[in-house]
Amino acid sequence: MVSRARTLGKAKDFSEGTIVLDELEATIAKALAEKTSGVNPATVQTALADWQSTIDTAVEQISGIETSLNAFDAAASKFVARVLSGIVANFPDGVDRSLENLLEITKANHSESISGHLVAVHANAKSCLKYLQQHKKYIHACEDNPFTGKREIAKPVGQSLQRILASLK
Repeated sequence: MVSRARTLGKAKDFSEGTIVLDELEATIAKALAEKTSGVNPATVQTALADWQSTIDTAVEQISGIETSLNAFDAAASKFVARVLSGIVANFPDGVDRSLENLLEITKANHSESISGHLVAVHANAKSCLKYLQQHKKYIHACEDNPFTGKREIAKPVGQSLQRILASLK
């Protein structure tokens, strides 16, 4: 189909070329709908609940670290607090929103829209994983500092993101 459309375009037969491109677009949409038909509301709801629970736990851990750091009147504790604040402030968001949008689409059974929403979920999850990887040295320093003891934040967040990517294909 693509080569036929290309041939028609070179021949400047745009009306026939448009028909071929429309057929190609319909074929691609059908293939995407078939590919994403396995995504159901229950799977998306599970991924969303897992993500929200993981983030709630991470927020509790971060809050505990901040409380402990603020209890010390030391330049080093204030520095760790600033680093942690920067990491949290710049963490990419969008996973919640993209999962909520995907859930809405799957509940409404709009199979033609699922693939686009899946792409958004994957892009947001991968962006978060990339952020965790790029800042792992600083995150680790915040998780395991002499003022607060060991806290685990990045690992459970990363694992939740990996589960999202694995369950929503």
